[in-house]
Amino acid sequence: MEQYVLQTPRPSFKPIWRIIKLLIMKITAIFITVLLFTFNSFSQEETKVDSSETKIVYLMNGKKYIGTILNDDGREILIQSEKIGKIYIAKTDIKEINSANNNLIEVNGEIDVESPFTTRYAYTSNAFPIKKGSNYAMVSLFGPEIHFATSDRFSLGVMTTWIGSPLAFNAKYTFRSKYKKLNFAVGTILGTSGYLGSGNGYGGLSWFTTTYGNRVNNISISAGYGAVGFINDNSRFNGGPLFSIAGIHSIGKGISFIFDSMFSITKRTQSTPVYSKTLTEVDYGYGYIDSYYEILSYEEEKKTNLAFFLMPGMRFQKTDDKAFQVSLAGVINVFGNQTNSFPVPMCSWFFKL
Repeated sequence: MEQYVLQTPRPSFKPIWRIIKLLIMKITAIFITVLLFTFNSFSQEETKVDSSETKIVYLMNGKKYIGTILNDDGREILIQSEKIGKIYIAKTDIKEINSANNNLIEVNGEIDVESPFTTRYAYTSNAFPIKKGSNYAMVSLFGPEIHFATSDRFSLGVMTTWIGSPLAFNAKYTFRSKYKKLNFAVGTILGTSGYLGSGNGYGGLSWFTTTYGNRVNNISISAGYGAVGFINDNSRFNGGPLFSIAGIHSIGKGISFIFDSMFSITKRTQSTPVYSKTLTEVDYGYGYIDSYYEILSYEEEKKTNLAFFLMPGMRFQKTDDKAFQVSLAGVINVFGNQTNSFPVPMCSWFFKL
């Protein structure tokens, strides 16, 4: 007789586990979706911008846009540019964004960034001021210079040679004019020979300048007085009036023609020897006889010395912060019956500080 044992079947949890896993997957998916949406919302949150302030946007490729930023979503900006209107610019293409800070000028009907180099020709300067915060340095074949503004009307500078002597300091103040194209300025340069000559040498130049035009197309007329001398020898003092006509004219994008000049009138002492009437002959042999007259004294006479300095050149400026200039000067000096002339080539590099 066979016996049967009744076995109760074990409950199966697989359907329940599948349901739990499905719920976990759905909850995870919802959580990730909410997280991504939240992150995307924050990443696209617009940055508040002041659309009333003019900005200068510099791009990686060297281009720049001037205008007001209308929108900034973190990935790109919308700028109302002066030239082409509204334009979107990706943040990855932007090098830097600067505030205009009144450093804009109108050139041929277009708005551009004002450069501190526009206050300078080759050697002389015009009546336009260096704006505060827009300083510059110039490096030439003769030495370095640094010029900086303490205000929008007053600037100071230091100039020297590559050996550090002589050393000169300059200052310039610009007057306001009710005429937009007419500017006036006064300036001075005071120098010392430094360690050369044990500091005995000195010099100075003070001038008044009138400039007509704008910063890229102008002409300047200057008049002043200059002098050089030695502390321990008053007889070697030379001084007189100086005059200058200079100008700059834009002939292309980033290319300008520059003309600089100086004209000085000074008095110099010319010493003429006074010889005796007694003739001394020296026989060196072989039929060669030399004659000498004894110098009794020297007659000193003040004569006018005229000096002309003319320098045409070209300036190349493709960016706002640097420029290159090449010039060829001609110097003509007339003293008494003697006239001397010689060229002075010049290369200069400008850097905005």
